[in-house]
Amino acid sequence: MSCATSAPSGRSTVARSANSSSIVICQSSNYNTLYSWTMANLQIIDGRVRLDLSRLEKMGALHSSPEVELSDVGAIEIIENPWSSDYLRGIRAPGTGFPYRVLLGTMRYKGGKDFCAIYRRTPSAIITLKSGPFKRWIFEIKDFSEIDALKALI
Repeated sequence: MSCATSAPSGRSTVARSANSSSIVICQSSNYNTLYSWTMANLQIIDGRVRLDLSRLEKMGALHSSPEVELSDVGAIEIIENPWSSDYLRGIRAPGTGFPYRVLLGTMRYKGGKDFCAIYRRTPSAIITLKSGPFKRWIFEIKDFSEIDALKALI
């Protein structure tokens, strides 16, 4: 499976495998080159959802790319500003954080933990999980088609 290369600048494409059970959201290579290497991609492959982190994000988060079964996804919410106590809970450990700039890693709180990959005050998604090591994934939305593809499958 490979991504189409005919996407216009800043646009995404959806690549499907021959058996149509796998969906991968592909970003064109010249998308906002300053930040494209730092933003997580949401991938849905063979019934699993993966928040694919870049190498720099993995180093900053001190964690590999989280992955769960598609059936473990409970809800998806889109928020305008993730830097609110309404959305962020607990303390960051381990990971990297600079207030209102970047938050990569695990947020631990009484009753659970969340995985975060957010930058600046940009629209973000919260994926609530039914099971697994994290209760939620909170990440910046690079492309809304990633979220739409996931919503269509759950």
